Amino acid sequence: MSKELKIVYQNHKPYGIRDDTGFLFFFAKISRFSDQDERYREEIEEKHKLADKLLGFLQAQVETRAVEGKEETEKLYKCDVPGCNVMRTKAQGGNIFTVCDEHWDKR
Repeated sequence: MSKELKIVYQNHKPYGIRDDTGFLFFFAKISRFSDQDERYREEIEEKHKLADKLLGFLQAQVETRAVEGKEETEKLYKCDVPGCNVMRTKAQGGNIFTVCDEHWDKR
């Protein structure tokens, strides 16, 4: 994850969070229906708060890694079970154990 993180807005609403390598998050679209203006405004406000909170969290992670002297990007190892998207770092045993804990228990 790069040090340069930012919220990308589309039509004055948070669209995603990205760094210089690409998007890290996309936010769900909020639909607008007649007679639901208040709900729409509330959901937009919540989306802005979530975007700010996620950006703050990600920036804190980047700063922590810099202070601890860790590599900015660690290699992630994917579970070998088709359709499983669990990823682990080397420190989590991802380079040795080729399946996630859930699938390991099912062996």
